[in-house]
Amino acid sequence: MSSTSTTAPASRLVALDAVRGIAATCVVIAHITATNAAVAAPGTSTSWPRWLTVLTPVHLLWDGPIAVTVFFVLSGFVLSLPFLRRAPWDPAAKVRWAAFYPKRLVRLYLPAWGALLVAFVIMLAVSRHPTSHGSTWLASHTHHPTVHALAKGSLLIFGAGSIDGPLWSLGLEVVYSMLLPVFVLICVVRAVPDWVKWLGFMLAVTLAGAAASRSASLFCAFGFGALLASAYVRRPTLPSSFGPPAFITITIASLVGLNAGPVVSLLHLPHHLSGGITRCATILGATGVVFVVVFWHRAASALSVAPLEWLGTRSFSLYLIHFPVVIALSNLIDPEHLAVLIVVELGASLAAAEIFCRLIERPSHRLSQRVGAAVAGRMRRRLDPGPSASSAEAGV
Repeated sequence: MSSTSTTAPASRLVALDAVRGIAATCVVIAHITATNAAVAAPGTSTSWPRWLTVLTPVHLLWDGPIAVTVFFVLSGFVLSLPFLRRAPWDPAAKVRWAAFYPKRLVRLYLPAWGALLVAFVIMLAVSRHPTSHGSTWLASHTHHPTVHALAKGSLLIFGAGSIDGPLWSLGLEVVYSMLLPVFVLICVVRAVPDWVKWLGFMLAVTLAGAAASRSASLFCAFGFGALLASAYVRRPTLPSSFGPPAFITITIASLVGLNAGPVVSLLHLPHHLSGGITRCATILGATGVVFVVVFWHRAASALSVAPLEWLGTRSFSLYLIHFPVVIALSNLIDPEHLAVLIVVELGASLAAAEIFCRLIERPSHRLSQRVGAAVAGRMRRRLDPGPSASSAEAGV
């Protein structure tokens, strides 16, 4: 069997979940290290925490913004894939679209509201105060929660508010999910060559990076994921000549792209140009990582192991719930002890994610499935009322 032979869809899904789990863990560690003054302080400090976590390629393991970029490429791929498998005019596609929006909104909003309530309670229970060894970032999260902040955060699309910081990206996820037909339309238009679409998104993300627009950059990341899904639908396997050396090369190039910031800074380019190139390279790197996992069965197999499978299925809960846990424990443990912080707070965040997943996320997911099925059923009856009428006549 060649290295590009088709992997079972379930295996690929598990592998993509694993990537999401690793990315979520990177975000958690990024927030933990941000509480340490030696790491978070600006400048060129050569203290070992800053040297290791900021100034070496190892920082990819806990670079929060890069991890979030990977999230959006994954979302663009996974959400677009079902709709790209069918023609837009297919009746089954109409049913799927009708069910998608209510299902997606329930899937995103209910866990987010649960996380906000948990964060609100934790903020009330654990007093927050500036510490001598804590970072200015940690000190900026010493405010007390308000009902107004809770209400604002619950809307998501206007930002996360001041209670659960990471929810800002969920607001963008809501917006981009609602714009999914735009991404699908771009993918299915055959009048425009695929290379033009890729080049267009590359130009768009470069301009977004130059303008320092985070939302526009992540919009493009979502688009890259959709284009990759379109390529996968048309050609789910690659030629046998595309073997391990090619995949390894792409993997290395992707990691270099993800680490583009320090590399581009060495070129001493104008700020806007540097920002644009960095954002483009970072998103291409994230897309390359997803490409390797989707098309290379060895990468998918390596990621489809029990610990990463567990982490992947808890990744959403981990992302939602870790922030209040990290902030609370950093006010109880001296942030100077970075190693202790990482062990304790990462462990506590994983435990909280397991509980949150069982009590909040899974029930919300099941409810979203029921809502989607109910809407799909109504749409099917509307498109094809004949069977229902026949059944009624048969019962008379």
